[in-house]
Amino acid sequence: MIQRFLVRSIRPLQRLQLGHSDLSSVLKTTSLQILFFRTQALRIIAGICGLIVAALGIYLLNQSGLNPKSVIHALYQILFGILIIFCELRVERVLKYAKFLTHFLGLGLYYLFVAGLALG
Repeated sequence: MIQRFLVRSIRPLQRLQLGHSDLSSVLKTTSLQILFFRTQALRIIAGICGLIVAALGIYLLNQSGLNPKSVIHALYQILFGILIIFCELRVERVLKYAKFLTHFLGLGLYYLFVAGLALG
């Protein structure tokens, strides 16, 4: 799909008879823009998921009654949902204390943990 997009964007550029170096710089810029758009879209989706987890925690807190286990579970969900939102907004104050959220492996394992908490 990306290749089709790049081919479609190259054809008008070839008609302009750009040099090889100009064409390669345009291709690099275009591919970087596509990559930037995809990562921004994934960060927005992850932020929305964090919001959903926090909202689910608030709902469970309202429905839990006086059961201490359910109250603690709901509070953890709210806390971890807010942490996901802060992580995707790149809040430096939070990331300073949670360095594992700045790496792909740490972030992925954290998302799996929160998903297990939300589903279990």
